Amino acid sequence: MPSTASPDLRTGNGETNSLAVRFAGSTVTIVINGSEQASLQMQAPEGATCVAIYAQSAKDSSDTWEFAKLRVSDLK
Repeated sequence: MPSTASPDLRTGNGETNSLAVRFAGSTVTIVINGSEQASLQMQAPEGATCVAIYAQSAKDSSDTWEFAKLRVSDLK
């Protein structure tokens, strides 16, 4: 899936965002601030898997990224 800007992402100084990646069978859904951004069908991996969070500053600037209340949970 290509990198895509979202109008639901709050970008101002000091703004906070809620990000979720939901796995249900072979469906992966990405949610930003309660709004579904994308849903993909994929083959579930055997065994454990990884999820990554990527953040990028604008060209010629340096930002600080903080993650609070980071939670990984099994919803079964």
